[in-house]
Amino acid sequence: MTPVHLGKLYWPGLATALPPGPKVIQLFDQAIHAIERAQLGFQCAHHGERNAIIQHNLQRAVDAIQQLHRALDLKSGGELADTLHYLYRFFERRLKASQQHKSRQGADEVIPMLRNLRAAWADRLQRSPGADCGWLDSPVRRFSKGE
Repeated sequence: MTPVHLGKLYWPGLATALPPGPKVIQLFDQAIHAIERAQLGFQCAHHGERNAIIQHNLQRAVDAIQQLHRALDLKSGGELADTLHYLYRFFERRLKASQQHKSRQGADEVIPMLRNLRAAWADRLQRSPGADCGWLDSPVRRFSKGE
């Protein structure tokens, strides 16, 4: 795989109170926490409550992953952006299957991969001097304020 500057992975539309790198971490955290809550829902004995917990939390996880997916800059991000594109699509499909069938298999497959990606981003942010000062800027897409 060709090395790519992580700043080329996401496009310059990340308009938010957070710099792009921490926003990516925040979205991974949102997806991971939502899946963890859905996993608790799979243990719920009351059928209606179980389904509501699973449905709501897996949808929140899908929403966070879709934000990450939409923000990828496939033109400038190189091979890594392409790989993330396919991973995000896989995550979405597996979580939607879990949601539809009320089966934890897809969620159980996705969460360790999300944790690994989140850890890699966090490590990169920690090792990058000036991580909050633009290492992930231009040509990085920016998240819109509603995301």
